[in-house]
Amino acid sequence: MEGRWEDAPQALLNNISRLERTLESIHVTMLAEAEHKWHNRLLRKSTIEESIIAFNAELDDATRAFQVSRPTSSISKRGCCCVDITAIKVATLISIHYAVAGESRVVHRDINPSHRFAESSSMSEASDASLELVSSPISIRSTSLDSPRSYSDGYVLVSEPQSLEASISSAVPTACGHRGFRRYHRSEVHLKGRSKIKSGWWSGSNKAQVDGRNVLIKHYDGPAKSWIRDVKILQNLYHPNFPQMIGYSDDETPTPFILLANVQLRLPEALVLDTIQRADLRTCVNMILRFYRDTLDAALYMQRQLNLSDQKLQDYVENASYRIDAENTLVMGLPPPEIDRWVSWRNYGLPHSIRQIYLKILPNSGYAQQPQNPGDQGDLTVQRKVAHLAVLARALLSDLEEPRTLSDRLNLLLGDDEDEELEVDQCLLSLRQIRMAAISANRHDHVWRPNTVPAYKFRVGDLGWIPAGRIFDEMTIICNVLDAKTAALEIKQTAIGWQGSWEGGFRTKQDLEPFLLPNDVHGWPVIVPAGTKQDLQVLHDESFTSLNDAWQFLLEHGKSLADAHKLKAEDLVLVTKAGTDQIFAVHDHRILPFQRFAHPAFGHQRPGFAQSPHLGGGHQVMHHQIHNRPQLPSILYLFSSLREGHVPVWSDSPMYKPGTEPQLIRCTASIGWVHGYVSYIQLHEDDFKE
Repeated sequence: MEGRWEDAPQALLNNISRLERTLESIHVTMLAEAEHKWHNRLLRKSTIEESIIAFNAELDDATRAFQVSRPTSSISKRGCCCVDITAIKVATLISIHYAVAGESRVVHRDINPSHRFAESSSMSEASDASLELVSSPISIRSTSLDSPRSYSDGYVLVSEPQSLEASISSAVPTACGHRGFRRYHRSEVHLKGRSKIKSGWWSGSNKAQVDGRNVLIKHYDGPAKSWIRDVKILQNLYHPNFPQMIGYSDDETPTPFILLANVQLRLPEALVLDTIQRADLRTCVNMILRFYRDTLDAALYMQRQLNLSDQKLQDYVENASYRIDAENTLVMGLPPPEIDRWVSWRNYGLPHSIRQIYLKILPNSGYAQQPQNPGDQGDLTVQRKVAHLAVLARALLSDLEEPRTLSDRLNLLLGDDEDEELEVDQCLLSLRQIRMAAISANRHDHVWRPNTVPAYKFRVGDLGWIPAGRIFDEMTIICNVLDAKTAALEIKQTAIGWQGSWEGGFRTKQDLEPFLLPNDVHGWPVIVPAGTKQDLQVLHDESFTSLNDAWQFLLEHGKSLADAHKLKAEDLVLVTKAGTDQIFAVHDHRILPFQRFAHPAFGHQRPGFAQSPHLGGGHQVMHHQIHNRPQLPSILYLFSSLREGHVPVWSDSPMYKPGTEPQLIRCTASIGWVHGYVSYIQLHEDDFKE
């Protein structure tokens, strides 16, 4: 239109204006969608698709206004707008309006500089120029000229009719592939080195360079069906946490390959260890939470894209390879092809599968060792960080919620971390916020348990600190928060016991059911079969009813309590449980019938050879029948207590009388060794940083 605007027919100006308005409307809408984060766009998928359908219809109507027989234009799901090269070009139609022969170019009049259209360029010297409009920033990859116009609910892209596809193929160079992915010849790829990845989906990949861009090339030496499978899957996965395929081999390449944008990859374990060494605990916890959230969102996205069942989705997630790229983004590789043939069932859901993945990449497989253990070698600071990281990971990585509910909760908790105007530290939750989130969810119930401690030395509610290099037994107690009325925490008492014996070379064990007596004394009915030896183990303890409340108390009052005693808040230790473990034994001395004939007083006569009455053996037979009657077991009672001043007592009577001596008939009992055990909690220094 350059130099022709003044004398242009009004109908032509109206058609151009209509086309411009349509394209500008598409451009503005796509820019608005691109400003939203990917997870918000994912939630609005149906609305966006309906808008694209409407825009396709408007674009067709606008191009038909130029009196084309039937030009075909479309907007792909990736947000790119393109006009079919098989239709008569709009540029040619404009020239027809002027009845001007010869070559023509299309240059957009600078009505609105912010929405400038791309100048059409030639696809080939021997073919006409195709008109391609500037794509929206929402597009992840470039759109090829054979972008599909229709799509199914299952995200399976559907091609145009075969006649149109054939006409497109005839005009498209060999290097342009399907669905926006370019196809490369082997000669276009320049190898730069071998990847160090030896296992998983990326195993054997090579670093390469294509068109001056560093890429990763993955070869498929086996059957081509593996290559076809991966290409089809990656063509439908537009997600930052999946491998970013930028192209794949053409039909002339003997060994097929795909090209990936993810070049620098490392194991998640390596990143976790590196972060623990150089960063604070807050950064470590935020990283694990984001990995968990991203994996969950990526899995739900893959399920929708590939129409996977819940069990098949868990097959994919549990058997995928996980790597971290150069931007510390989690990348979920594809599982091996044999997964597609599996049929599996589980009694746990997707959150549990993902939780196990991230617990395993933590040091000690997520087992929370004590925050301070002088027997361990290494940096005490790192040891404390690892201990608290494991505690928070187990508390925050839920395995019971519904996947979509959990995804929404994590997005709400972590907030929008994709705002480029915010600094990295501003996007991170403080450790206090993370801890309170776990407490509010009633999942922060972890405690640490040292080895055995002296019995009766500690009580629930004891607050103290452990001097450097000392063990827990040497903890200095500064107060008891319950006695000092500092904490209004409820406590509970627990008494459990077991009874066991050896019979026929096998160990038998059964629970004991106690009954409560005044002064915190528990009575234990014990059934002792005749002639047997029974051993008992009895545990008494007191503990806080809610461990979440105990953690919250220490989090809210730890700083002031530490300042009052001139200590560091992270050094305070709060005893949440204190108890005793004691062993008892009882022996019934009655002789069983089968034992009587083996006893020296009866000689070595076997019961089966008793003399007949006709031989004068009637008395012996009658004696055998009398003593072969079953003997009832003895019922004894053990009385024990958590209190230090109470002495355990055995008795034949259920009526307990303090200070009485044991009164046992036919049995002897013993009171064994007693030792103590405790549980405690302790915060980290980052808990007290804002």
